Amino acid sequence: MKFILSLLASRKYKRISKNIIVILLLLIGGFFLFNILKPSSKEALLKPLPQDPAVKVYFNHNPISSYKDPYRHFTRKGDNLEQQIIDTIVRAKLSVDLAVMELRLPKVVEALSLAHQRGVKVRVLIDSKYNKTIADYTPAEVAKMNQHDKRAYEELKRYPADALAMLRASGIEIKDDTSGHAPKGSGLMHHKFVVVDGKTTIVSSGNLTTSDLLSLAKVAKPLSKTSFTM
Repeated sequence: MKFILSLLASRKYKRISKNIIVILLLLIGGFFLFNILKPSSKEALLKPLPQDPAVKVYFNHNPISSYKDPYRHFTRKGDNLEQQIIDTIVRAKLSVDLAVMELRLPKVVEALSLAHQRGVKVRVLIDSKYNKTIADYTPAEVAKMNQHDKRAYEELKRYPADALAMLRASGIEIKDDTSGHAPKGSGLMHHKFVVVDGKTTIVSSGNLTTSDLLSLAKVAKPLSKTSFTM
């Protein structure tokens, strides 16, 4: 008993006790701090970024926004890039100039046609390879398609309407990269922009197709591979 009392009274024991208390306090404090700061989910930390009045940015895999896919009819995460384009075209008063490699979205063509009908000057420039309706493809041509083109063709058949056929029927001016002095096409027609009234410009990293603007993430990835800026 005398030994135990002398040990408790020793400086060495007091120093060890203080160290243990400090360590315990640090562990307890760290535990509470971790539980306070840790997010319940990744999305809990995400908040909408402020949009500048002059430059607005949208992402089709934005995890903090959602909309109903107009072609496949389900609610999905992301910004509705197609609707942003349509809303901008609807506001056009003088002109709409659209240049894109591939245009297959019927709702965009509907907006272009309505603008054309109300007197807005509408001009469309697309790649010659995609300046074709479904009816333009022959069985022999389909049989020779590579895997990428075959997927694009199968996607084209799934749309509720042929956007290019609609565009041709509207009377809107359409040109491709064989116009002028390039009979075989430029091979460089990868533009993706819309200019409305010479004031608003939409610059996109995706073509106007469901597989680009309305694409779905199959694996975990950054915010988006497809975005555009207004």
